[in-house]
Amino acid sequence: MLWALVISAVQILQILLSKTYVKREEMQEVKKDLEKVKKDIESLPTGDQVHELKLELADVRGEIKELRAALVPVNHLAQLLLEQQLNNDSKK
Repeated sequence: MLWALVISAVQILQILLSKTYVKREEMQEVKKDLEKVKKDIESLPTGDQVHELKLELADVRGEIKELRAALVPVNHLAQLLLEQQLNNDSKK
């Protein structure tokens, strides 16, 4: 009878511990996921790299604005040439 009580107590203790502590397989899976996240984070750009990219993007925006301004006269000439061509075609 004493052994039955001891075994029952051990089983109750095992049940309580299994609810309290994570299984080894689950822990290994969490560690594996954590390593994957660490590798992903390591591949991300640093703050300095992000800052550099922001500066370069600002430069590119400025250059695009300059190009847009330079293309306005070209667009105007293209419109005039198209209009002239259409007028010449309508006279024929």
